[in-house]
Amino acid sequence: RIINVEELRKPIGRRSLLKAGGFVAASGALGAVWALVTGTGGGASTSGSVRRRARWIKTVVRPTLGETNADYKRFSGKDIFAIYMQLKTQRDGAGSFEAEQASKAKRLVEWINERKPGFSLPDQQLSEGAWTVMRSARPGTGLLSWTRSSARTPTELSAPRYAASPEEMASTVKAAARLYGARLVGIAPMNESYVNLQVPPEDEKEKDKDIVIEDVDVPAVTDTKFVIPRKMKWVVAIAIPMDLDLLSRSPTALGDAASALGYSHSAFVVSSLAVFIRGLGYEAISRVNDTAQSIPFALDAGIGELSRLNKLVTPEFGPAVRLCKVFTDLPMAYDKPVDFGLVKFCKTCKKCAEACPSRALSFDDEPSFKTK
Repeated sequence: RIINVEELRKPIGRRSLLKAGGFVAASGALGAVWALVTGTGGGASTSGSVRRRARWIKTVVRPTLGETNADYKRFSGKDIFAIYMQLKTQRDGAGSFEAEQASKAKRLVEWINERKPGFSLPDQQLSEGAWTVMRSARPGTGLLSWTRSSARTPTELSAPRYAASPEEMASTVKAAARLYGARLVGIAPMNESYVNLQVPPEDEKEKDKDIVIEDVDVPAVTDTKFVIPRKMKWVVAIAIPMDLDLLSRSPTALGDAASALGYSHSAFVVSSLAVFIRGLGYEAISRVNDTAQSIPFALDAGIGELSRLNKLVTPEFGPAVRLCKVFTDLPMAYDKPVDFGLVKFCKTCKKCAEACPSRALSFDDEPSFKTK
């Protein structure tokens, strides 16, 4: 059946939970309980789960729009969030970025005192509160630790680690992700080309750390590098929808609150899922925006398609999602990329390019990855 987006937004009540559990138990398919309870996932799966997407979402061999592995190379990643500063300095000279930031800070104070809609004190603090979880989640430590687990391991429980078919493994992990708050979930193969070369420091006094992929048994974070085990061949790609009412108020503090909550929710989901996977007896690395590119993994996992926006667009929630991922060595059935007609549509629509205030989007009829 075609999924009703509003239906996906509804929380699962106790009655629905019991009803789903009873139905599946009666059918004898105990392993499908979680999939029924948690509803629709993302991606067009080979995992045999019970989720359904619209009939016009087709599976394809490779993403409808994307570079080939031969053309896509690892890059630093540390300048992703600082590129505007570099471009501003290059165009307007040294100190221009700092001057702009100081001017923005002054205007913000004025708008707070004026109680300007979208920038009042409650609006501003709503955004600050929404950032709470994400700002406390540093890469590789604390909530986003690569090794910490609050769950007892199978060894500590005197039990063997969890074993099942790749299809059942995928359904189980996706169901857990949905329970923690993911709305779209897919499984993609690890592609080392998507992994960044470095992680930028949180403190200016610290040095950049290299991200390396090595033949080791467990992940590690040292003073000089982040180590990803090469045996981690599976990536759980996750999409978290953002509040459309708040997003429509961008670029105010209310719009920022939607983005902030998406990030904080993402950190919670991937950290919870990583602990779950470790509790089954496997290794897991929880990631939000850092360490690797989220969009390519989401494309490979069938979460959505790449668009003229240069963002991932999902059939269910459009581009209004935050992406995150978990690397793991838990063997699962991979999902496939999808084609729901977006690339073909983007070739002729161009409304987003026409509406873009900074004219940053291309008007070309055919997509290209070549910069001008």
